[in-house]
Amino acid sequence: MERLVPARLPAGRRDEWRTYTSFMKKGRPPVHSWREMATAWIHDQVRREWLDDNPLVADESGIPRSGRSVSTLNYVETVNILVDLYWRLSTDHRILLAPAGSKMQTVGCFLVRSLHPDIHIEYPCPEGFAPEYSSGIGSRWQVDMGNLRGLTNALATIERREFLELSL
Repeated sequence: MERLVPARLPAGRRDEWRTYTSFMKKGRPPVHSWREMATAWIHDQVRREWLDDNPLVADESGIPRSGRSVSTLNYVETVNILVDLYWRLSTDHRILLAPAGSKMQTVGCFLVRSLHPDIHIEYPCPEGFAPEYSSGIGSRWQVDMGNLRGLTNALATIERREFLELSL
């Protein structure tokens, strides 16, 4: 679960953070479905405070789910949703991002932050984990991004074309 928290810039007090809205996205893990259910429950508790910003949509079985759901493994989905929210909100809001999802979702958060240095990141620091949270070592994931500067430059070019309609 990541929380994108835009804070409106108060007149005359640009150093003050005031949260006016909170956007959440939920991860879809390929295994450990209990994590998705736990995240859904947590989101529901927070969503009640921010109903307008976090709409629910019914899934194929009619159960209401978050309108923003991304893979826990495909970091590109995280990049896409955060870039879209950034361009909708950044002119009037400061953006505070609190990655609390998977490692790959955090990679997506890093890439968006590398494109937009005005995004502030707060990393949650849990006090601990329940014993049933995890056991053993699962599959390893390796992401070959090549030259990171080249990747972020390519992403920035795509962004300018899509959101600013500049053909560079």
